[in-house]
Amino acid sequence: MKLHYSGNHSKLEAIVNRANEIIESPFYISELRKYLIENNRGCYFGIFKKLLENDKQIKVKLHFNPFTRIKINNKSNSIMVSPTTLNGTHRDVIVLLSEYIYRIIISNPQISRCLNFSQEEKNEFLKEMGGISKHYF
Repeated sequence: MKLHYSGNHSKLEAIVNRANEIIESPFYISELRKYLIENNRGCYFGIFKKLLENDKQIKVKLHFNPFTRIKINNKSNSIMVSPTTLNGTHRDVIVLLSEYIYRIIISNPQISRCLNFSQEEKNEFLKEMGGISKHYF
């Protein structure tokens, strides 16, 4: 699974490229495995690894909406990034992108049913996946 940005905003392009490097790294994969094992969901590591190694692309789009404070969200298997998000550090934006990749993955009904996360567990999982990418730097 890769993020794909085809626009002309150089900062977002650099961030997307870096996020792809991190998500494909052995460090990230091993940290994902460790997290799932620690939380008694190690049997699902194969599913996540297979999805991350898949060639499917998630589109990243720059989307400006002056009537909302939402900086990033996902919409129909795309990640919509507000230009105001890019005012932060690369690290912070990569963390958000990592979280949203997993939001898309676990929005799949089969995976969601399989994981059987409560809302609290789901939120913790998403934050942890973003946190792994933060520790990569």
